[in-house]
Amino acid sequence: MHTKSQRHEDRIVTTVRISPEEVGVRETPYGVVLDAPGLSVTGQPGAPALPRTRIRIAVPPGTWPSEVEVDEGEWVTLAKGVVVPVDEPQAGQPPKNRGEGRGEGRGEGRGKGDPHEPGPCSKDCDCRRDHADRPGDEGPLVEGFPPPVPARPDPAAYRRAVEEPVPLVVAAAVDPLPGLRAAAVELSPVRQTKEGTVELCTSLTISLRFTDEPDVADREESAKLLSEELGRDIDPERLQLLPDGPKEVTAEDLEVARDLVVNPEIFDDVPVVVLQRDSAYLIITDDRTWDAATMRPNGERPGLVEAFEELADLKRRRGLSARVVTVTDIVDGRYGDFRDGSRDLQEVIRRFLKAYRTRWGVRWLLLGGDLETVPARTVAGGCRGTIDTTDTNPPEDNRSHWTGGHLRMNVAGPGE
Repeated sequence: MHTKSQRHEDRIVTTVRISPEEVGVRETPYGVVLDAPGLSVTGQPGAPALPRTRIRIAVPPGTWPSEVEVDEGEWVTLAKGVVVPVDEPQAGQPPKNRGEGRGEGRGEGRGKGDPHEPGPCSKDCDCRRDHADRPGDEGPLVEGFPPPVPARPDPAAYRRAVEEPVPLVVAAAVDPLPGLRAAAVELSPVRQTKEGTVELCTSLTISLRFTDEPDVADREESAKLLSEELGRDIDPERLQLLPDGPKEVTAEDLEVARDLVVNPEIFDDVPVVVLQRDSAYLIITDDRTWDAATMRPNGERPGLVEAFEELADLKRRRGLSARVVTVTDIVDGRYGDFRDGSRDLQEVIRRFLKAYRTRWGVRWLLLGGDLETVPARTVAGGCRGTIDTTDTNPPEDNRSHWTGGHLRMNVAGPGE
Protein backbone atom coordinates (compact mmCIF):
# COMPACT_ATOMS: atom_id res chain seq x y z
CA MET A 1 0.00 0.00 0.00
CA HIS A 2 1.36 3.39 -1.02
CA THR A 3 0.07 6.78 0.15
CA LYS A 4 0.77 10.33 -1.01
CA SER A 5 -0.66 13.48 0.58
CA GLN A 6 -0.96 17.02 -0.71
CA ARG A 7 -1.93 20.07 1.33
CA HIS A 8 -4.38 22.65 -0.02
CA GLU A 9 -5.89 25.79 1.47
CA ASP A 10 -8.75 24.08 3.31
CA ARG A 11 -8.10 20.35 2.88
CA ILE A 12 -5.58 17.52 2.82
CA VAL A 13 -5.85 15.29 -0.26
CA THR A 14 -4.44 11.78 0.22
CA THR A 15 -4.12 9.21 -2.57
CA VAL A 16 -3.92 5.52 -1.64
CA ARG A 17 -2.75 2.93 -4.18
CA ILE A 18 -2.70 -0.84 -3.77
CA SER A 19 -1.33 -3.00 -6.55
CA PRO A 20 -3.00 -6.40 -7.11
CA GLU A 21 0.49 -7.90 -7.28
CA GLU A 22 1.02 -6.91 -3.64
CA VAL A 23 -1.91 -9.02 -2.45
CA GLY A 24 -1.21 -12.68 -1.83
CA VAL A 25 -4.10 -14.98 -2.80
CA ARG A 26 -4.17 -18.58 -1.59
CA GLU A 27 -7.02 -21.01 -2.17
CA THR A 28 -7.76 -23.51 0.59
CA PRO A 29 -10.53 -26.06 1.22
CA TYR A 30 -12.11 -23.51 3.57
CA GLY A 31 -12.02 -20.60 1.12
CA VAL A 32 -9.73 -17.88 -0.20
CA VAL A 33 -7.00 -16.52 2.10
CA LEU A 34 -5.78 -12.96 1.41
CA ASP A 35 -2.50 -11.47 2.62
CA ALA A 36 -1.65 -7.83 1.86
CA PRO A 37 1.25 -5.79 3.32
CA GLY A 38 -0.05 -2.94 5.46
CA LEU A 39 -3.48 -4.55 5.83
CA SER A 40 -4.73 -6.86 8.57
CA VAL A 41 -7.74 -9.07 9.19
CA THR A 42 -9.92 -8.07 12.12
CA GLY A 43 -13.57 -8.42 12.94
CA GLN A 44 -16.17 -10.73 14.37
CA PRO A 45 -15.19 -14.43 14.34
CA GLY A 46 -17.10 -16.20 11.58
CA ALA A 47 -17.39 -13.09 9.37
CA PRO A 48 -15.48 -12.85 6.07
CA ALA A 49 -11.76 -12.26 6.67
CA LEU A 50 -11.45 -9.16 4.48
CA PRO A 51 -8.19 -7.19 4.97
CA ARG A 52 -8.52 -3.60 6.15
CA THR A 53 -6.40 -0.96 7.84
CA ARG A 54 -6.53 2.39 9.63
CA ILE A 55 -4.50 5.45 8.66
CA ARG A 56 -4.12 8.86 10.29
CA ILE A 57 -4.21 12.08 8.28
CA ALA A 58 -2.89 15.09 10.20
CA VAL A 59 -4.32 18.60 9.79
CA PRO A 60 -2.42 21.89 10.36
CA PRO A 61 -1.95 23.22 13.91
CA GLY A 62 -4.95 25.14 15.21
CA THR A 63 -7.42 23.36 12.90
CA TRP A 64 -9.92 20.52 13.27
CA PRO A 65 -10.91 17.73 10.80
CA SER A 66 -14.45 18.47 9.64
CA GLU A 67 -15.46 16.44 6.57
CA VAL A 68 -14.23 13.47 4.52
CA GLU A 69 -14.90 13.02 0.80
CA VAL A 70 -13.90 9.88 -1.13
CA ASP A 71 -13.29 9.31 -4.82
CA GLU A 72 -13.15 5.59 -5.65
CA GLY A 73 -10.83 4.28 -8.31
CA GLU A 74 -10.92 1.01 -10.24
CA TRP A 75 -12.05 -2.28 -8.68
CA VAL A 76 -10.31 -5.42 -9.99
CA THR A 77 -11.03 -9.10 -9.35
CA LEU A 78 -8.50 -10.86 -7.16
CA ALA A 79 -10.04 -14.33 -7.01
CA LYS A 80 -13.21 -16.32 -7.49
CA GLY A 81 -14.74 -17.93 -4.46
CA VAL A 82 -15.59 -17.10 -0.88
CA VAL A 83 -13.16 -15.62 1.63
CA VAL A 84 -12.33 -17.73 4.70
CA PRO A 85 -13.96 -16.64 7.99
CA VAL A 86 -12.20 -14.70 10.72
CA ASP A 87 -10.68 -17.10 13.26
CA GLU A 88 -11.11 -16.97 17.00
CA PRO A 89 -8.28 -15.13 18.81
CA GLN A 90 -5.30 -17.46 19.27
CA ALA A 91 -2.22 -17.46 21.45
CA GLY A 92 0.09 -17.80 18.46
CA GLN A 93 0.77 -19.58 15.19
CA PRO A 94 3.33 -22.33 14.49
CA PRO A 95 6.46 -21.04 12.74
CA LYS A 96 6.82 -21.73 9.05
CA ASN A 97 9.39 -24.27 7.77
CA ARG A 98 9.86 -25.99 11.11
CA GLY A 99 12.91 -28.18 11.46
CA GLU A 100 13.09 -31.60 13.01
CA GLY A 101 15.59 -31.42 15.85
CA ARG A 102 15.70 -29.85 19.27
CA GLY A 103 16.02 -26.08 18.93
CA GLU A 104 14.61 -26.19 15.40
CA GLY A 105 11.08 -27.57 15.75
CA ARG A 106 10.00 -26.36 19.15
CA GLY A 107 12.43 -23.48 19.38
CA GLU A 108 14.69 -23.01 22.39
CA GLY A 109 12.74 -21.87 25.40
CA ARG A 110 9.34 -20.50 26.26
CA GLY A 111 7.78 -18.12 23.75
CA LYS A 112 9.50 -19.69 20.75
CA GLY A 113 8.53 -22.50 18.40
CA ASP A 114 5.03 -23.98 18.31
CA PRO A 115 2.98 -22.57 21.22
CA HIS A 116 0.57 -25.51 20.96
CA GLU A 117 3.22 -28.16 21.73
CA PRO A 118 4.80 -28.78 25.15
CA GLY A 119 8.46 -27.96 25.54
CA PRO A 120 11.15 -27.12 28.13
CA CYS A 121 11.32 -23.59 29.45
CA SER A 122 14.33 -21.41 28.71
CA LYS A 123 17.45 -21.53 30.86
CA ASP A 124 16.82 -18.08 32.36
CA CYS A 125 13.20 -18.86 33.31
CA ASP A 126 12.21 -18.01 36.90
CA CYS A 127 10.64 -21.42 37.48
CA ARG A 128 14.10 -23.05 37.41
CA ARG A 129 14.77 -21.65 40.87
CA ASP A 130 11.63 -23.34 42.21
CA HIS A 131 11.80 -26.73 40.49
CA ALA A 132 14.47 -29.37 40.06
CA ASP A 133 16.10 -29.49 36.67
CA ARG A 134 15.05 -32.18 34.28
CA PRO A 135 17.57 -34.78 33.03
CA GLY A 136 19.79 -33.27 30.42
CA ASP A 137 19.23 -29.78 31.86
CA GLU A 138 16.05 -29.31 29.84
CA GLY A 139 14.27 -27.69 32.76
CA PRO A 140 10.61 -27.98 33.81
CA LEU A 141 8.16 -28.94 31.10
CA VAL A 142 5.89 -26.12 29.92
CA GLU A 143 2.48 -27.25 28.72
CA GLY A 144 1.44 -25.93 25.31
CA PHE A 145 -1.74 -24.00 24.53
CA PRO A 146 -4.78 -25.93 23.29
CA PRO A 147 -4.73 -26.33 19.49
CA PRO A 148 -6.84 -23.74 17.64
CA VAL A 149 -10.29 -24.67 16.42
CA PRO A 150 -11.20 -23.35 12.94
CA ALA A 151 -14.05 -20.85 13.07
CA ARG A 152 -17.30 -21.78 11.37
CA PRO A 153 -18.64 -19.33 8.77
CA ASP A 154 -21.53 -17.20 10.03
CA PRO A 155 -24.14 -17.15 7.21
CA ALA A 156 -25.73 -13.93 8.52
CA ALA A 157 -22.35 -12.16 8.61
CA TYR A 158 -21.53 -13.28 5.06
CA ARG A 159 -24.95 -12.11 3.87
CA ARG A 160 -24.42 -8.68 5.43
CA ALA A 161 -20.94 -8.40 3.90
CA VAL A 162 -22.40 -8.97 0.43
CA GLU A 163 -25.65 -7.03 0.68
CA GLU A 164 -24.44 -4.20 2.93
CA PRO A 165 -20.68 -3.96 2.41
CA VAL A 166 -18.60 -1.81 4.73
CA PRO A 167 -17.92 1.63 3.17
CA LEU A 168 -14.58 2.00 1.46
CA VAL A 169 -13.60 4.84 3.82
CA VAL A 170 -14.99 5.56 7.30
CA ALA A 171 -13.96 8.49 9.52
CA ALA A 172 -13.35 6.74 12.84
CA ALA A 173 -12.03 9.36 15.26
CA VAL A 174 -10.09 12.57 15.83
CA ASP A 175 -6.79 11.70 17.52
CA PRO A 176 -4.80 14.32 19.46
CA LEU A 177 -1.13 14.37 18.48
CA PRO A 178 1.70 16.63 19.68
CA GLY A 179 0.89 20.13 18.40
CA LEU A 180 -2.07 19.21 16.17
CA ARG A 181 -4.96 16.84 15.44
CA ALA A 182 -5.29 13.89 13.07
CA ALA A 183 -8.29 12.15 11.56
CA ALA A 184 -8.25 8.37 12.01
CA VAL A 185 -9.67 6.86 8.80
CA GLU A 186 -10.54 3.17 8.33
CA LEU A 187 -9.98 1.71 4.85
CA SER A 188 -11.73 -1.42 3.58
CA PRO A 189 -10.31 -1.87 0.06
CA VAL A 190 -11.37 -5.54 -0.35
CA ARG A 191 -14.98 -6.72 -0.76
CA GLN A 192 -16.91 -9.92 -1.36
CA THR A 193 -19.42 -9.62 -4.22
CA LYS A 194 -22.76 -11.29 -4.93
CA GLU A 195 -21.19 -12.94 -7.98
CA GLY A 196 -18.87 -14.94 -5.72
CA THR A 197 -15.71 -12.96 -6.47
CA VAL A 198 -13.24 -11.06 -4.30
CA GLU A 199 -12.45 -7.53 -5.54
CA LEU A 200 -9.77 -4.98 -4.69
CA CYS A 201 -9.96 -1.19 -5.02
CA THR A 202 -6.59 -0.35 -6.53
CA SER A 203 -6.76 3.40 -5.89
CA LEU A 204 -8.80 5.91 -3.92
CA THR A 205 -8.54 9.60 -3.10
CA ILE A 206 -9.47 10.95 0.33
CA SER A 207 -10.20 14.67 0.64
CA LEU A 208 -10.11 15.72 4.29
CA ARG A 209 -11.47 19.20 4.96
CA PHE A 210 -10.41 21.12 8.06
CA THR A 211 -11.73 24.21 9.87
CA ASP A 212 -10.62 26.36 12.79
CA GLU A 213 -10.33 24.40 16.02
CA PRO A 214 -13.42 24.94 18.20
CA ASP A 215 -13.13 26.48 21.66
CA VAL A 216 -12.72 23.81 24.30
CA ALA A 217 -13.11 26.02 27.38
CA ASP A 218 -16.60 27.32 28.18
CA ARG A 219 -16.73 30.49 30.27
CA GLU A 220 -20.36 30.03 31.37
CA GLU A 221 -19.83 26.40 32.39
CA SER A 222 -16.59 27.25 34.22
CA ALA A 223 -18.36 30.04 36.14
CA LYS A 224 -21.15 27.64 37.11
CA LEU A 225 -18.73 25.02 38.44
CA LEU A 226 -16.71 27.61 40.36
CA SER A 227 -19.90 29.11 41.81
CA GLU A 228 -20.97 25.69 43.11
CA GLU A 229 -17.54 25.10 44.63
CA LEU A 230 -17.37 28.50 46.39
CA GLY A 231 -21.03 28.62 47.37
CA ARG A 232 -21.67 32.09 45.89
CA ASP A 233 -22.48 33.68 42.56
CA ILE A 234 -19.68 34.29 40.06
CA ASP A 235 -19.85 36.92 37.31
CA PRO A 236 -18.77 35.08 34.11
CA GLU A 237 -17.42 38.32 32.62
CA ARG A 238 -14.92 38.60 35.47
CA LEU A 239 -13.73 35.03 35.04
CA GLN A 240 -10.37 34.90 33.26
CA LEU A 241 -9.75 31.46 31.81
CA LEU A 242 -6.17 30.25 31.88
CA PRO A 243 -4.68 29.96 28.39
CA ASP A 244 -3.61 26.70 26.87
CA GLY A 245 -0.07 25.53 27.50
CA PRO A 246 2.73 26.23 25.04
CA LYS A 247 2.17 24.96 21.50
CA GLU A 248 5.79 23.82 21.24
CA VAL A 249 6.58 20.13 21.74
CA THR A 250 9.78 18.19 22.23
CA ALA A 251 11.74 16.80 19.30
CA GLU A 252 11.33 13.27 20.70
CA ASP A 253 7.53 13.55 20.70
CA LEU A 254 7.57 14.87 17.13
CA GLU A 255 9.64 11.95 15.88
CA VAL A 256 7.13 9.50 17.35
CA ALA A 257 4.16 11.44 15.95
CA ARG A 258 5.64 11.59 12.43
CA ASP A 259 5.54 7.81 12.20
CA LEU A 260 1.81 7.74 13.05
CA VAL A 261 0.51 9.76 10.07
CA VAL A 262 0.64 9.49 6.29
CA ASN A 263 1.66 13.16 5.90
CA PRO A 264 4.54 13.67 8.38
CA GLU A 265 5.72 16.84 6.63
CA ILE A 266 2.85 18.75 8.25
CA PHE A 267 4.72 18.62 11.56
CA ASP A 268 7.19 21.13 10.10
CA ASP A 269 4.69 23.82 11.21
CA VAL A 270 4.90 22.72 14.87
CA PRO A 271 7.56 24.62 16.89
CA VAL A 272 10.07 22.49 18.76
CA VAL A 273 11.22 23.41 22.25
CA VAL A 274 13.71 21.87 24.65
CA LEU A 275 11.99 19.91 27.41
CA GLN A 276 11.33 22.20 30.39
CA ARG A 277 12.42 21.14 33.87
CA ASP A 278 11.26 22.16 37.32
CA SER A 279 12.45 25.49 38.75
CA ALA A 280 12.14 26.02 42.48
CA TYR A 281 13.86 29.43 42.17
CA LEU A 282 12.32 31.59 39.44
CA ILE A 283 13.74 34.94 38.29
CA ILE A 284 11.74 37.29 36.06
CA THR A 285 13.71 40.12 34.46
CA ASP A 286 14.52 41.60 31.04
CA ASP A 287 17.01 43.65 29.06
CA ARG A 288 14.20 46.04 28.10
CA THR A 289 11.98 48.60 29.75
CA TRP A 290 8.24 48.35 29.20
CA ASP A 291 5.12 50.45 28.89
CA ALA A 292 2.81 48.51 31.18
CA ALA A 293 -0.42 49.92 29.73
CA THR A 294 0.33 49.11 26.08
CA MET A 295 2.42 45.99 26.84
CA ARG A 296 5.14 47.21 24.45
CA PRO A 297 8.88 47.76 25.03
CA ASN A 298 10.01 51.38 25.14
CA GLY A 299 13.73 51.15 25.83
CA GLU A 300 16.81 48.97 26.24
CA ARG A 301 18.59 48.06 29.48
CA PRO A 302 21.25 45.50 28.53
CA GLY A 303 23.05 43.34 31.04
CA LEU A 304 20.24 42.50 33.46
CA VAL A 305 19.52 39.04 32.06
CA GLU A 306 23.22 38.13 32.05
CA ALA A 307 23.63 39.28 35.65
CA PHE A 308 20.66 37.27 36.88
CA GLU A 309 21.79 34.22 34.87
CA GLU A 310 24.91 34.24 37.06
CA LEU A 311 22.68 34.26 40.14
CA ALA A 312 20.64 31.35 38.76
CA ASP A 313 23.87 29.45 38.05
CA LEU A 314 24.98 30.02 41.64
CA LYS A 315 21.67 28.63 42.91
CA ARG A 316 22.04 25.55 40.71
CA ARG A 317 25.56 24.94 42.05
CA ARG A 318 24.09 24.90 45.53
CA GLY A 319 21.65 22.17 44.45
CA LEU A 320 18.61 24.36 43.83
CA SER A 321 16.81 24.25 40.48
CA ALA A 322 16.62 27.76 39.02
CA ARG A 323 15.85 29.54 35.78
CA VAL A 324 15.60 33.05 34.33
CA VAL A 325 12.47 34.00 32.40
CA THR A 326 12.34 37.27 30.47
CA VAL A 327 9.31 39.51 30.17
CA THR A 328 9.89 39.48 26.40
CA ASP A 329 9.44 35.70 26.23
CA ILE A 330 6.26 35.88 28.33
CA VAL A 331 4.73 38.58 26.13
CA ASP A 332 5.81 36.86 22.90
CA GLY A 333 3.94 33.69 23.91
CA ARG A 334 6.84 31.29 24.41
CA TYR A 335 5.07 29.77 27.42
CA GLY A 336 1.51 30.25 26.15
CA ASP A 337 -0.71 33.15 25.15
CA PHE A 338 -1.14 35.20 28.34
CA ARG A 339 -1.54 38.50 26.49
CA ASP A 340 -4.96 37.83 24.99
CA GLY A 341 -7.59 39.03 27.46
CA SER A 342 -5.11 40.80 29.78
CA ARG A 343 -5.62 44.48 30.59
CA ASP A 344 -1.97 45.39 31.16
CA LEU A 345 1.50 43.90 31.51
CA GLN A 346 1.03 43.27 35.23
CA GLU A 347 -1.87 40.93 34.47
CA VAL A 348 0.15 39.14 31.79
CA ILE A 349 2.89 38.35 34.32
CA ARG A 350 0.36 37.40 37.01
CA ARG A 351 -1.43 34.95 34.72
CA PHE A 352 1.91 33.43 33.69
CA LEU A 353 2.79 32.86 37.35
CA LYS A 354 -0.61 31.30 38.05
CA ALA A 355 -0.07 28.81 35.23
CA TYR A 356 3.55 27.86 35.97
CA ARG A 357 3.91 28.16 39.75
CA THR A 358 2.61 24.63 40.28
CA ARG A 359 3.82 23.24 36.95
CA TRP A 360 7.45 24.17 37.67
CA GLY A 361 7.28 23.78 41.45
CA VAL A 362 8.23 27.42 42.12
CA ARG A 363 9.03 28.13 45.79
CA TRP A 364 10.93 31.42 45.49
CA LEU A 365 10.26 34.28 43.07
CA LEU A 366 12.68 37.13 42.33
CA LEU A 367 11.61 40.12 40.22
CA GLY A 368 14.84 41.50 38.78
CA GLY A 369 14.91 45.21 37.94
CA ASP A 370 12.91 48.32 38.71
CA LEU A 371 9.26 49.07 37.92
CA GLU A 372 10.12 49.96 34.32
CA THR A 373 11.46 46.44 33.76
CA VAL A 374 8.95 44.42 35.80
CA PRO A 375 5.93 46.67 36.45
CA ALA A 376 3.87 46.45 39.64
CA ARG A 377 0.21 47.29 40.02
CA THR A 378 -0.68 50.31 42.13
CA VAL A 379 -3.18 49.39 44.82
CA ALA A 380 -5.36 52.03 46.46
CA GLY A 381 -4.66 52.07 50.19
CA GLY A 382 -4.51 54.25 53.27
CA CYS A 383 -1.26 55.91 52.19
CA ARG A 384 -3.08 57.58 49.32
CA GLY A 385 -6.45 58.14 50.89
CA THR A 386 -9.18 55.89 52.19
CA ILE A 387 -11.64 54.25 49.79
CA ASP A 388 -14.76 54.08 51.95
CA THR A 389 -17.66 51.78 51.17
CA THR A 390 -21.04 53.00 49.99
CA ASP A 391 -24.46 51.52 49.22
CA THR A 392 -24.52 53.22 45.83
CA ASN A 393 -23.83 51.00 42.83
CA PRO A 394 -21.86 52.09 40.88
CA PRO A 395 -19.94 53.91 43.64
CA GLU A 396 -18.97 57.58 43.51
CA ASP A 397 -15.38 58.75 43.03
CA ASN A 398 -12.98 57.22 45.58
CA ARG A 399 -15.68 54.97 46.97
CA SER A 400 -16.24 51.21 46.90
CA HIS A 401 -19.30 48.98 46.84
CA TRP A 402 -19.58 45.30 47.78
CA THR A 403 -21.78 43.60 45.17
CA GLY A 404 -22.04 40.33 47.06
CA GLY A 405 -19.58 38.63 44.75
CA HIS A 406 -16.73 41.16 44.42
CA LEU A 407 -15.64 44.62 45.57
CA ARG A 408 -16.27 47.31 42.95
CA MET A 409 -13.98 50.34 43.38
CA ASN A 410 -14.05 53.75 41.70
CA VAL A 411 -10.52 55.11 42.19
CA ALA A 412 -10.15 58.69 40.94
CA GLY A 413 -7.13 60.47 42.40
CA PRO A 414 -7.17 59.15 45.97
CA GLY A 415 -5.56 61.45 48.53
CA GLU A 416 -5.83 64.54 46.34
